[in-house]
Amino acid sequence: MRHGMLLCIAVCHFLVVSAAGSEKMSRTVVINREWLDERGGAPYILNQPNTTYALATDVRVEGTAFFVDAPNVTLDLQRHTVVYGDGKPIVVANGGFEEGSRRSVPGWDLSQAPAAELAENTSYLFGKQVLRLKSFRVTQRIVSDPIEVPATDHTYVACITPAGGDYRTSLTITVVEERTGKVLGIGKSVNVERGVSAIARFQPGSSRAVRLRIEATPGANRTENLDLDYAMVAVSHDYGILATNAWTGDILGWSNLPRRVPRTGKRVSGFTLKNGSILQGGARGYGSSPLFFAHARDIAVEGVQTLTRGMDTNTLNAESASGSVMVRDSTFRHEVDNISNRGLQYATIRLVHVDGSVRIEGNRFLDVPLVGVLLDEGRQTRILRNEFHQRAVVVNGYGILVSSSHDFEIAENRILAENGRGILLDGYRKEPLRDGDIHDNYVEARERFNREYHTRIEARALRMRAGDAGSHENLNIHHNTFVAETGPGLAQRAYAVRIGYVNKGGLMDHANLRVEHNTMRAITTTSDPNSRASALALDGLAPGVELSIRENILESNDASVTLADTEGPAEGARLIGNTFRKSKKGADRPYVAVHAGYWTFPIHDVEILGPRLENGATLAVRWAGSGAKELSIGYLLTVTACREGKPVPDAEVSLRDKKGKVVFSGKTDAQGQIRDIPAIDLQYRQESKDPNRITARRHDPFDLRVTSGGATVSRQIAPGANREVTIDIASNGR
Repeated sequence: MRHGMLLCIAVCHFLVVSAAGSEKMSRTVVINREWLDERGGAPYILNQPNTTYALATDVRVEGTAFFVDAPNVTLDLQRHTVVYGDGKPIVVANGGFEEGSRRSVPGWDLSQAPAAELAENTSYLFGKQVLRLKSFRVTQRIVSDPIEVPATDHTYVACITPAGGDYRTSLTITVVEERTGKVLGIGKSVNVERGVSAIARFQPGSSRAVRLRIEATPGANRTENLDLDYAMVAVSHDYGILATNAWTGDILGWSNLPRRVPRTGKRVSGFTLKNGSILQGGARGYGSSPLFFAHARDIAVEGVQTLTRGMDTNTLNAESASGSVMVRDSTFRHEVDNISNRGLQYATIRLVHVDGSVRIEGNRFLDVPLVGVLLDEGRQTRILRNEFHQRAVVVNGYGILVSSSHDFEIAENRILAENGRGILLDGYRKEPLRDGDIHDNYVEARERFNREYHTRIEARALRMRAGDAGSHENLNIHHNTFVAETGPGLAQRAYAVRIGYVNKGGLMDHANLRVEHNTMRAITTTSDPNSRASALALDGLAPGVELSIRENILESNDASVTLADTEGPAEGARLIGNTFRKSKKGADRPYVAVHAGYWTFPIHDVEILGPRLENGATLAVRWAGSGAKELSIGYLLTVTACREGKPVPDAEVSLRDKKGKVVFSGKTDAQGQIRDIPAIDLQYRQESKDPNRITARRHDPFDLRVTSGGATVSRQIAPGANREVTIDIASNGR
């Protein structure tokens, strides 16, 4: 009995010590209503290292909700909801210009804008009406009625959004204190032609009301037209979770936080957020991210739902993070109706200059207003098995955008764009985009007109491009399905895949870019001849890149391939073993395998080798444009050399055209074979400016010669299709 008691005491002592040790390594703090009340209001500071904070109640605050200030913190939401930025929205009377008619505009003084009147929204802005400034040559000024704001030092923004103007037109918005006339903030659109909003930042201070003064000034000696819409005032830069090591000067809205919030340092590492919801509240704050993790180290998000409602907001900002970033099994919803400047690339997940590994897996992105995942200057990144639903509110909204990164994989994602684009592999930076594997994705893109592009625009499922400075290297795009569709109410053109590389100074010579074993489908649902759809567009492609475009299915009811378009010529391309398929989908309209030419841009050294034809497709070419053109069509030969049924390695094989010119030479491999010998038997040329004057020159029949051991066998062939030829040197061929 005594022995048993001693054993029990020893075991119990061991368990107590172990528990105490575990507590030092990881403790749990329950966040209930009492815990919140004790801290006197948001933001609630999580400053205990090696701690799991377990949320036991929902949280609703007007500003920022939580601030992380310790290493190895886990915030387990335990299926609860955190609502941040939940103040009342600021009301701008008739801010959308939906009330009134012509020059009777409630909420606005137009006395200094004689060119202004309400008009139908034909410029793809917001709602049914816009304020239109017609044929003005001098500055037009409109002023709002007083707008009630709280007396606060919190940051706010005011906004006005233009469309349809000339880039030389100046548009400014000024926030004026109602009582004193003091200017609280002023902002300017950097380009009204591109629909860039004017944003003024201000703090109300002791003000109880402000007015918006909006001024449009045309370029010198010019008569201009400009549409205005979406006059807005909103609180700005509140956050759901702030877990960052960024310098406070880089955190917009840092001054909004109370002084008890410590300055950021290097304390945030190993932060995990899981199992619940972070929602942006009714104030619809501007630039108010649910998850701000810039400069943090080792971040994990799992099983989280977010709602982003404010203009110009990155949902999860991991810019300049380090170590590892993991986002898994989460849902990101958006109710965003405007982006001020699409060039700033606001994203659901912003991965810019992440110094470490990234894994984005199994997430859902719903109603994405611009970019789903932005990867810029990254490495060791895996974007896997996510689902994207694009509803872009401006142009150039991609599900996934990648530039200046290396060692990345984009696989098994599904991108469905009601309005928007699929995947962009960009090259606008000096640092190359390299060593990427893009495979087994399904991408479906549709594009609608917008305030920047009222007419010509295009849907793109995959875009690959690099300009003067950037380059792409070692990219493998394979076993994907890329679909682009257009029709009534949609963009005039649809390209499943569009590729253009400048290759300045040979920067991209022998770049090793492989586009192989993909299905590319482009459909137009209208018979309108101005509507175009092409499975593959080579547009602005310079020689030397040596793209491998092989074994793809190129399906369309309009054109399988477009050579040269709005961005430049098509040069130095070889398409091998691709299937040209006439689609049964979409409108019944004339189909061609190739649409060749645009304006003065040339087509040179383009070869289509070994094409396969399906569903009634022919190799018809639609010629256009005045640029010189050279397009060759041929087939692939596989030659097997044998002697008495046994393969003959190192046999010399040559192919001569009908003029005796050697067009190929090589040696058989260990199995006595050479595969995919190009035999170009038809060459088209346009040497004048008239695309109706095309010359066609045939190079067949060919003389095929096989030499081994002093014996030569010659055979004349006219391929007309891909062929396999066996040459028996001993029996003089068969």
